[in-house]
Amino acid sequence: MTRTDRPDFDHLVYATRDLSATSADLAARTGVEPSGGGRHDGVGTQNRLASLGDTGYLELIGPDPDQPRPAAPLPFSLDSLDRPRLMGWAVATSDLEDTLARARAAGHDPGEIVAMSRTRPSGEVLAWRMTVGEEMPGSNVIPFLIDWGATSADAHPAATSALGLELVGIRAMHPDAGRIQAVLDALGVELRVEAAPQAALEATLATPRGRVVLH
Repeated sequence: MTRTDRPDFDHLVYATRDLSATSADLAARTGVEPSGGGRHDGVGTQNRLASLGDTGYLELIGPDPDQPRPAAPLPFSLDSLDRPRLMGWAVATSDLEDTLARARAAGHDPGEIVAMSRTRPSGEVLAWRMTVGEEMPGSNVIPFLIDWGATSADAHPAATSALGLELVGIRAMHPDAGRIQAVLDALGVELRVEAAPQAALEATLATPRGRVVLH
């Protein structure tokens, strides 16, 4: 998928321990039922998706009971969530190594680059590379990095998922707002970080049933 040197918003990650129930709840709140995404083979998770227009989308992710339990903990704190939560977001880049180097130069290590894939309901395998780092309190405020490689715009989840939602805005809050802002600036991510007692991520969506806030 063609990208500029400046990372673009790619997707939101809304994590839940009960994917079916959370998908039904979101459909009731927004009027848009997320479409089937697929399973992340070997990771122990599955997802459902809704387009946010252009190149962005909303990912609902949860445990996949049809996969063997992996040795590693499930991503996005899925083992310990007390409710569905907005646990992260991603920005896409066409030069993952360069963007990773800029993040590290700004004092933030997004983690190592790993190859990932997902089997769609059609049986098609979608592949990408992304950064995976240690999950720490507040780490979801800084986006992780994703590179879709040769994936075409027509195959990107923003183009193949349920339509009807639009991203109005993202709020990032953190006790050390200046440090987080420096990292986002180094990445070229255009988002102002607000000072707050606790780290938090919030997204506002325009939906057929009015605005809905995920946090």
